[in-house]
Amino acid sequence: MFALILDDAVLNNVLMAEAIRGIPDCVPRDFTDPADALTFVRRNAAEIGVAITDYDMPGMNGVSFIKAARDVPGFAHVPIVMVTSMDQRALRREALEAGATDFLAKPFEAYEVRARVANLMELNRARLQQADRAAWLDREVRAATATLESREREVLTSLMTAAEHRDTPTGNHAAA
Repeated sequence: MFALILDDAVLNNVLMAEAIRGIPDCVPRDFTDPADALTFVRRNAAEIGVAITDYDMPGMNGVSFIKAARDVPGFAHVPIVMVTSMDQRALRREALEAGATDFLAKPFEAYEVRARVANLMELNRARLQQADRAAWLDREVRAATATLESREREVLTSLMTAAEHRDTPTGNHAAA
């Protein structure tokens, strides 16, 4: 799965990507332009395990990016981490309301980035497995229900056929 990294500072992207290298099934994809990152989200939503975005970027800030990304089909439940100063309470609230899942403080520590991304990727994998299991169960229930309905129709058809073919003496005896 991809770990989308969005920061207008190339060095921050390099440091973030380096911090998460080695996480199993995690391929960092970094962007310096929010529009490019959104295009990637639209094309690869199902393959993104986590997104990490800075707040302060030219053109589109991190909160606007989160809002736009959340509107992409298949991306509503992908964890999004906002990288910002922890003393910005109003910004944190706005980011949470937009759909941020977690925060990382600037300057970030590589071990914390790695731990948070690994945990969020694992939670996302578990969510996807649960969704797959629910879809499988739904298909199984539909198939079993169709089988039962078919058997009920067969039984009713057999009973109607038997009723049509009964002879009069037996019918009179059964009615008496």
